[in-house]
Amino acid sequence: MDAFLNANTCATNGTRRLEEFCNGTTHSHHHDFVGEAMSVPVLVVLGSLHALSILNGVLGNTLLLVALFTDKPFRILSNTYSVYLVNLVLVDLYLLAYYFPMMLAGLLLGRYPAVNHTHCVVTGYLAAVSYQAFLLTLLLISLDRCMRVCHYDLYRTYVTKRNAVFACLLTWLAAASIILPVLLEGSFAFNRKVWSCTLMKAKFNRYIGWTFMAGMVSPVVGYAALNCQTYYKIRKTRQREACRSLRGAENRQRFFFGPDIILLRSVLVMFVCLLVCLIPTTVVHLVGGFVDIPVEVYAFCSLLMSVNSSVSWIVCGLTNARFRERERSITIRRRKAAYRGCSGRDCAPPSAHALGPFPPGPMTDAARDDDNGA
Repeated sequence: MDAFLNANTCATNGTRRLEEFCNGTTHSHHHDFVGEAMSVPVLVVLGSLHALSILNGVLGNTLLLVALFTDKPFRILSNTYSVYLVNLVLVDLYLLAYYFPMMLAGLLLGRYPAVNHTHCVVTGYLAAVSYQAFLLTLLLISLDRCMRVCHYDLYRTYVTKRNAVFACLLTWLAAASIILPVLLEGSFAFNRKVWSCTLMKAKFNRYIGWTFMAGMVSPVVGYAALNCQTYYKIRKTRQREACRSLRGAENRQRFFFGPDIILLRSVLVMFVCLLVCLIPTTVVHLVGGFVDIPVEVYAFCSLLMSVNSSVSWIVCGLTNARFRERERSITIRRRKAAYRGCSGRDCAPPSAHALGPFPPGPMTDAARDDDNGA
């Protein structure tokens, strides 16, 4: 009789909770974070690439932080670029140590490891804020170099380490404010195709449109304008033969653009890598609101974003031989110290001419100006 009543109740009541109870799945929230299944070969390949990208990024960015905080001339962040670079590393570490591992765990375990809906929304919001902060930091570095090359007097007066730290804090505040309307509009949720908590609504309503314009188009336009002005100033100055006869430390500093070119080249490569990875992902998410796209395509786009977060430290080495030598020397010295014990040259601090993000010379004077200004 009881079995008949239970069967009758399940047949007549159409609520989701009773249906799950009748099917033996009383904990419905365990199935709220289950994405679409993909083929096993694709899952193995993408999962392996995700894991390698995450491991490479975490180890590389950790090495970069060690170089910035413990080795001269990086110690105590001897220049403003080091402050900005730390900001970029923090963004990458959040994504590589938390956001993408959760996505990978969801793919491997069959369920995204979010505690509840609030946890999912906060995770997606922080990821969007991190990407926005990364883009704004690249814009901040371009502004810093533009002031140094085109407005050197203002640069010496206002650009200090303290102001650089304050600017980085403002960058995070601006990023959080730009993404906040999307959060309040309720656009962050678990995406079954992406296997992650991300932006769900693809249509350009007023919130999404404002965020796209303010968060992506405006920084890109500002970045292009600042770098064009900087390159034009460098080219114009180098064409003046009168600059070769200038004397005095200040004039040599004013027209010594070698480190600036190296830095701008590094930032340009980071910016291009971000656009190459971000544009396909954005297009897929937008088109996915109108066309059914396979889950494998979303997984590949997620892999692109994780690769982007893991290449910043590689870019610093490939575009700057001095930085590359410093990263290699730190790795070799610590490996020798681990096997032989800390003794002799293996643990000796680098000399004053240690290889860093800027070569010795006029940039050392700029770093000293920053220290005095701070």
